[in-house]
Amino acid sequence: MQASFMKRALELAQNPSTTCLPNPRVGAVIVFENKIVSEGFHAGPGQAHAEVMAIRAAESKGFKNFSDSQIYITLEPCSHLKKRTPPCAPLLVEKAFQKVIVASLDPNPQVSGSGIKLLKSHHIDVELGLLKEQAESLNQDFIKNQLRAMPYITLKVAMSFDGCMADDFGKSQWITGPEARQLTQELRARADSLGVGSQTFDRDNPRLNLRLENLTESRRVIVFGSPKRNLKKSKASAANGMENIISLKSVKSLKQQLKTLYLKNGVCHLLVEGGPRLAQSFLKAGLVDELVLAYGSGFMMGQGKYWIGKESKPTHLKKIQKFTPEEVKLVGGNILARGRLNVYRSC
Repeated sequence: MQASFMKRALELAQNPSTTCLPNPRVGAVIVFENKIVSEGFHAGPGQAHAEVMAIRAAESKGFKNFSDSQIYITLEPCSHLKKRTPPCAPLLVEKAFQKVIVASLDPNPQVSGSGIKLLKSHHIDVELGLLKEQAESLNQDFIKNQLRAMPYITLKVAMSFDGCMADDFGKSQWITGPEARQLTQELRARADSLGVGSQTFDRDNPRLNLRLENLTESRRVIVFGSPKRNLKKSKASAANGMENIISLKSVKSLKQQLKTLYLKNGVCHLLVEGGPRLAQSFLKAGLVDELVLAYGSGFMMGQGKYWIGKESKPTHLKKIQKFTPEEVKLVGGNILARGRLNVYRSC
């Protein structure tokens, strides 16, 4: 029974259609006499936290019996100040919940363990670790941000079945079909920033914003390399605002540049959509956390000028950079393979 309530909280945490960053995704469920009284989730920065939303929903029904109730939360309730919204742990203490069930600790050093400690100090029963791995999977980007002070990196690559990301003349529209391209928009919704190489930027002049049904949002755009196209006159600038365009002249010291993007520019989750050179740079440096491969169109053949590793030196099978997909499915006429190269845990 307990697991089913936490599963519902995890479902709620996935509700926001776009990113919650720099905040985590969180869901909460209040249970009285083994029945759900109310639910809540965090919708994004500046919005009420999941626990607050669940309590408000319960009170709107006239519910007051919190002292005989349990609250299921996917992430440790916060206890720190100096942020946009009040901390949640004191509110749970005020309502005197009978029990608080938490899936995972908050990796934020300002919080980790302190919210649990506060609840216990007020004689509230606390259970920690129910569906912990599932909860952590929801917030891989947030956990990496807190533990490594680095953006989470998703690399998306669209290519033909023989591995070409474009034809020999540099044309890549469209290797994959509309269903796979819809996936790109969903990936953009989960990230707060998009990365592209200068060659792709010059050749395609992409808008690089989020375009879902009934929803259009700007994104920060990181251009790697030295584009010839005027940044101010680009479609990316028109769609996202010039203030959201960041140009990095080189991909050397890529790890340090990413760290700077997080610390100075607030880039929390970077979706890399560049060409083969940029993809190779991220893979070779071991900086990719999640890899999304979309195969379509058929076999390009030709000279194969645009494929990952084209400019690499000859190598051996024993030096292969291994990748085992966690998900493989047919999307329209395309094959999607998706998996994580790194997994982050809150403790």
